Amino acid sequence: MENKRTFGILLVVFGALYLLGQAGGGFFFGFRLWRSLQLWPMFIISIGLIFDYLYYSSKKNPGFLVPGGFLITLGTLHLFETLTMWRFAAYTWPIYIVAIFIGFFHLYIVTKTNWSLVISMVFFSIFALMEVLVLMIFYCTYISFGTLI
Repeated sequence: MENKRTFGILLVVFGALYLLGQAGGGFFFGFRLWRSLQLWPMFIISIGLIFDYLYYSSKKNPGFLVPGGFLITLGTLHLFETLTMWRFAAYTWPIYIVAIFIGFFHLYIVTKTNWSLVISMVFFSIFALMEVLVLMIFYCTYISFGTLI
């Protein structure tokens, strides 16, 4: 019951901050909430932390660790990208593929069970990276978030 209440309170707080930021041209107490500070990745990180909290509060359902690690990784990457104005996006794009592996590795580190799951995720990550390389060779280009040359 407490987990549902905490999640509900967090959802209401984020919704209220978003609505306050949208009302009046996005200004709230003298600064722009979502535009100039670019803190929208903190929302993704907080959802990942909620998933981790759901596991650590009861030590049941270790499946919450996978989306927790995945979302924390993606949120941290997006926070880095928005703070650096996406200048390094051409170099950090493999982290999006590896983020799934990081989520499963988070599960393994905490529970110390099912090593075969980690091995399968390593092969999945290698396969995904190889597929991206094949597409790059096929299209004779490199992948970036800017223009394709």
